[in-house]
Amino acid sequence: MNSTCNQMEELSSSIFLRCTLIFTLSSCAILIPMTIAASHSLWFSKSASLFHLNLRIILQLHLIGFLIHATGRFALHFIDLYNYFMLDPCTMIPNVWRCFWLRFIYAVGLWITSTTVVPLVMERWMATKYSNRYEHKGVAVGLVFVVVQCLVCSIHLVVLYSGSKIEGVVMPYCMVARDSKVNVGEINGFATVVVQLFARLIFQYLYKVNGKLRKKQLESTLSNRFQLEQNLMLDHHDFLVYFLFFRVMDILKVFANISTIYLSIHAFSFMAVLSLKEHVASPIYFSLVEINSSYPIYGIISILIMWNMLEKNRRKVNDNLQTHVNSTWQGDYQHFRVSELKTGK
Repeated sequence: MNSTCNQMEELSSSIFLRCTLIFTLSSCAILIPMTIAASHSLWFSKSASLFHLNLRIILQLHLIGFLIHATGRFALHFIDLYNYFMLDPCTMIPNVWRCFWLRFIYAVGLWITSTTVVPLVMERWMATKYSNRYEHKGVAVGLVFVVVQCLVCSIHLVVLYSGSKIEGVVMPYCMVARDSKVNVGEINGFATVVVQLFARLIFQYLYKVNGKLRKKQLESTLSNRFQLEQNLMLDHHDFLVYFLFFRVMDILKVFANISTIYLSIHAFSFMAVLSLKEHVASPIYFSLVEINSSYPIYGIISILIMWNMLEKNRRKVNDNLQTHVNSTWQGDYQHFRVSELKTGK
């Protein structure tokens, strides 16, 4: 056997690599239906009204990113595992174009989910700045933000794939290579961390601004409760709009924290894994690369956490709205009794 066949035999017989691919394949198989269910819930569930239409468009693209990544990765690892278990080492050498396109799909989904923070912060800034009338904004704003996200994602992909070797390359393992004195993976990883941290700081500022608006609105509402003649409390719809606006910031803060923590850990650990390339066996190195790129697990955990928060906040919305209705009814009843006494009825 030639050196490539020997390398393929080493990879295909590695228990560690096989287990890693099986685990990742299983994660993708779980994530794919979860993203479909989450997308349906985002538009049609009882919690859908928590989010403005523009915000839902941004979150939908985020879920599509998970779906693209999981689908491409599922196909990639399924073929690898089939080859490892069923084929002879010399006949299981991956087709270079299959590697390129499946890895490209893999990367498209990865970078869509990694850049969601950019339009998210932009949308929340606009929602905060124009909070009095943002509720009635159309979908054009959300579509513009999504286009911006796609452009940011495209820049990452162009930098990552420009100069990649395709023709005449033998790939024992599907991983796109390129000639460069500078490690593009490390640059992209560092850029991701910087963008995430910067966006998180902006989001924290917006969160504090919204906290002040919430306090101001609450004080205004409490003051108005005692004005019997006009009863200037918010009507039920307006109360719900304001309450949802502030609760969304709480939910998105958790989303931003999950994204920042995971992507920062992923970027720094990726740089560490790259430094091990010349010091560990190929099966171990490729396994570490796949383990580090645990986006399917990130997707599963983030969807579960967000679903749990949405359910809790939906119950809070119902409880607070009921309290508001009861308070308004009591105020109207007291107003009616005062008017009745004044007229002597």
